[in-house]
Amino acid sequence: MDIVLTQFHKVQMEAILGPKSEPFETFISNHMESSEEKDSEAKSMFNMLKHKDPNSLVLKLALGSSYDIYSREKCTVLLKQLLTDEDDLCTWSNLTVSTQFTVKSILLNRIMCEESRFIIQDRDIVSKLAASLLPDNNWPELLPFLYQCLTSTSNNYLKRSAFMLFAQLAEDIGETIVTCVKDMHSLFLNTLNDDTLDLDVRIEAMSAVFNFIKCVLSSNVKELFQDLLSGMMRTLTNALSNNEEKAAAHEPLKIFIKLAKNEPGFFRRQLVDVVNIMFEIAESESLDQRARHFAVLFFITLFEAKEKAAGMLKRLPLFISRCFAMLLKLLLDIKDDPARNSGENVHDYAGILICDHKIGEEGLHWFSQMGCLLGNFSVVDLLLSACARTIP
Repeated sequence: MDIVLTQFHKVQMEAILGPKSEPFETFISNHMESSEEKDSEAKSMFNMLKHKDPNSLVLKLALGSSYDIYSREKCTVLLKQLLTDEDDLCTWSNLTVSTQFTVKSILLNRIMCEESRFIIQDRDIVSKLAASLLPDNNWPELLPFLYQCLTSTSNNYLKRSAFMLFAQLAEDIGETIVTCVKDMHSLFLNTLNDDTLDLDVRIEAMSAVFNFIKCVLSSNVKELFQDLLSGMMRTLTNALSNNEEKAAAHEPLKIFIKLAKNEPGFFRRQLVDVVNIMFEIAESESLDQRARHFAVLFFITLFEAKEKAAGMLKRLPLFISRCFAMLLKLLLDIKDDPARNSGENVHDYAGILICDHKIGEEGLHWFSQMGCLLGNFSVVDLLLSACARTIP
């Protein structure tokens, strides 16, 4: 649709995109106004600039505002909207090669140098552009740049960003970046087994490992990742012993749950070790309740992948009886709270109560699944035996 510009609009556009900073800063601040009129005018002008001079607008937004951090953040949000909102990246395709090159350089430089909160938006822009450009080798600098971020710096923030981007790329275009699996494997191995590294970096590496395993189709290549499991368990153990952040283990536990759901065979070689760690977490009264419940959900998830995993679980010594005792104890520990039923002050308890009752529902469902696998009579016998040992 053609946009008709008045002379007034043309003058405004020239001022916003011109060398003076004030008109551009005003344009950005109008996007943050609570006034509907100013916000509407700013959006209308943004749309005009997008269609009439996208190159200048993109470069202005990429260079950002010098006014304050909020204006800089808004520039990044608008840049993301401009470049990635369309599925076909129409605006990006209409930019000159020179502008595209400049924007890519600015984005990578910001990822390397920035540690402010709007770096999240920059990562989103990079991952969305990369998903479109890398398959046709239109951003050859990106993967070497990310690899360098992981090998040539001690900046933990930068390492986390690089692992996050690798994880996102593996999810979006796994078939394209699978070629660098062998290089990434050595990085993953060294990162996960290095206790001196920042814990958050190692957790992001775990997340990237999961996405790489999920995107790899070849069973031979999947085998390459088997030796990473020890480092992943080591990272989980370190997270559990983190006294400064009690929730540090939640993310690693979620990754184990996702592996149990999508790649249960990944645990086959070290299943006994993994199961023992999860039992220790679920049964430990010194750990926070949510971490214990995540450990139980790991068992439930692994068990529900029964065509892939239940057979190997069933063969583990004492696994079934220990699971029954563990789940029964957790169910007995759930306290009903009158506030939950009355609706009074429920927000004060929401996190714990939802977690408690969710695990209760999941536990009952798990007993049902066990009945299907073992036979209801066997389940009743195991349940009665567990009750005799657990209930005084």
